Amino acid sequence: MSISSVPVSLHKAFSTLSDDQKETFLSQYKSSKKSVLICYLWFVMLGAHYAYLNKTALLFAYWITCGGCFVWLLADIFRIPFLVRDHNKKIALEIMQKVKIFEM
Repeated sequence: MSISSVPVSLHKAFSTLSDDQKETFLSQYKSSKKSVLICYLWFVMLGAHYAYLNKTALLFAYWITCGGCFVWLLADIFRIPFLVRDHNKKIALEIMQKVKIFEM
């Protein structure tokens, strides 16, 4: 895993880390990041892609409204890659903050 797997918005911050911090960040990010393919599988099998992305309130709203009367369902077919990207960016930011705080 290299800098190419890190969200683009964090490349500059990543380059300022020491080698040990980079290694720590990459190992934690690799174990925490979500996959678009797995998210689609949750979507197709259970309509539970929001649970996979740790958005429980949205999941219940999605289920109660039957996918927003299927409008929300259709939109999510195209939104899932962006939802996963945003989730992974949030995870990367949290890990970056922890790595910088604990290893300084």
